[in-house]
Amino acid sequence: MGDAVSWYFFLHSRGKFCVYNSSSASKEVWGSMMDTPFIVGAYAAIAGELSEQEKFYDALKSQPWVSGLEVPYMANGLREDPVWFAARMVPQFSLNVLTPIPGVMAHIDDRSWGIASPDAEGRRAALAFLREAADAMRRVNDLTGWRFFTHLALHTAPQALGDKAALMSSLDEISGWDIDGASLVVEHCDAWSDEHPVEKGFLQLSDELAAIKEVGAENVKASLNWGRCAIEGRGAELPQEHIEQVAASGLLGGMIVSGAQSKEAGGYGPWVDAHIGLHEHHSASVLTREAAGKAYRTALSAGAEYVGVKISITSGEPTERIASIREFAELAQFAERESLES
Repeated sequence: MGDAVSWYFFLHSRGKFCVYNSSSASKEVWGSMMDTPFIVGAYAAIAGELSEQEKFYDALKSQPWVSGLEVPYMANGLREDPVWFAARMVPQFSLNVLTPIPGVMAHIDDRSWGIASPDAEGRRAALAFLREAADAMRRVNDLTGWRFFTHLALHTAPQALGDKAALMSSLDEISGWDIDGASLVVEHCDAWSDEHPVEKGFLQLSDELAAIKEVGAENVKASLNWGRCAIEGRGAELPQEHIEQVAASGLLGGMIVSGAQSKEAGGYGPWVDAHIGLHEHHSASVLTREAAGKAYRTALSAGAEYVGVKISITSGEPTERIASIREFAELAQFAERESLES
């Protein structure tokens, strides 16, 4: 495909992705959508005011490369009113993931609470929380008139004390729930470490994969967030290792690219889960275009059900924020083309 630094991306005025190779002076127009759905963790790039949120969703709907959203579920429910939210969704958003991580983190100080907790009462409490999340998924599906939510993300709390056997029991139960046919993805977060502070401190990836395999439910896979793996490994190497590990297991459901930074910058400390952007725009970030492209390529070659992006960027007009997000979509589409040609 030529030297990577000589390839440039831009969006054609008719909504087509284009790539220009300066070394061969060739230009090619790509289709406006990928074969694999590309989703956006839009809540990280949305301003707080409801009117601004509406503008941002309207702007996203005009982007043909957006196949869906990663939607947060808080400790007390969806962030937005379900009726308001459903009214702004469109069938173009065909693959959507509910992520209860904000609600899970509300319990982070309770080391008995979580789906991987060996404490029976704490595990039951976490399962009750997830039942409420599943109810919210079904309600939004009913309000939109189609199966809006296709995936529910799961996180292996509690911090430090997670247990594989407890996780297996939870997965065995949740996989039998009726959530309008939604799939489950165990999203790996930074694992517990005795050597440095953690953000989440949940189970090791190897334990999560083993639990999924041993339960053997067809509707349960694993997912990864590049930045959270970088936080665990304190660098850019572990995310790619994790993607390759899950790809080799045959259990890769999804992969979201988000950055992490190695030093304090932009109001955030080092190795915090702040959804930092690319190194080319944020010098403290360990996520480069090359690393993002390689991550997408590996995930797509492994048959991931979806890939996507989540970066924090709440200043500027919606079109400016979407331009920053689109940069990742371009990298993903280029990676998909490479994976298909290899």
